[in-house]
Parts: sequence; structure tokens; C-alpha cells
Amino acid sequence: MVEEENKKEGEVLTEVNSEKSEKPAEYNEFVKFIGLPRVLRVKEFGFNEQRDFAKKFNVAEQTLSRWKKKKGFWKDVAKITKNWARGKTPNVLLALYNKAIKEGDAKEAKVWFQYVEDWAEKHGVELGLDEEIDEIRFHVIRNKDDIRHGRNKDIRQE
Repeated sequence: MVEEENKKEGEVLTEVNSEKSEKPAEYNEFVKFIGLPRVLRVKEFGFNEQRDFAKKFNVAEQTLSRWKKKKGFWKDVAKITKNWARGKTPNVLLALYNKAIKEGDAKEAKVWFQYVEDWAEKHGVELGLDEEIDEIRFHVIRNKDDIRHGRNKDIRQE
């Protein structure tokens, strides 16, 4: 099973927020199902089609479609996918190294690192905007009720 493989590699599959569903166990399994590459779906579940999932877990296909439209579903799927993929990063790094040595070009690995490791290229001078954005985000969250009700505070005075 994928969970056992991941534990062997030091990974832990993250449980998702199943409160979004009337069938939390099935929702969690569906998120894991959608988050796995098709080949691993077959290995883990014995099939790779949504209709087969619906039959095995006794969930209507319409329910699965509704779950996919729910806010947060794809975020939950991304957690599972990234969790699975993170354990593969050393292999990708080795492939990157081998390709760079052999061909001097490794563009494919760039996409992997951007997706799995949240890596971003740095251009020019570091502007220090991350800290400023985090501070603004903090103040907005802290004062969201005031903002929502038109009681805007000047956050510069805090």
C-alpha cells in the first residue's frame, strides 16, 4: 500500500479535513485516490477510475463530483500529492544531477522543485516584500471583523 511505502520512506500521509463531508472516511479515501498518480491508484485501490471508486466505497458518483467542487477539496488533494512527492525529491535530485552532467540541461527538474518544494526563482535584488506582505496579512486577519463591517482601522497606528 502507498501509506506503508511512504512510512518506509519516512513519509506520513496527511489526513485531510474530512469535516467537509457527510462521509468523512470515504472523503479522505477519495482525496487520497485523486491525489495519487494513476499508476499508484491501481496499486493502492485496484482501479483508477472515479466510477470504480464510487462502487467500491458505496458513494454516488454525483457525491464524488460534488466533493470535487467543494471549497478546499483541491487543496486537500494537493496536500496528499505533495506529501507523496516529497519523498521522491532525492530521486529527482539525482536525476537532475545525472541529466545536468550528461546533457548540461535540466529544465524538467525546475518544475518539480517549483511544485513539490515551493521553490521560486529569485530575480535581481531581494526586495524584502515577503515580510511586509506577512505583516499586512496579519493585520487583515486580526482586524477582519472591523474591515468586514466598515470599521477600518489605520493599521499603521498599531
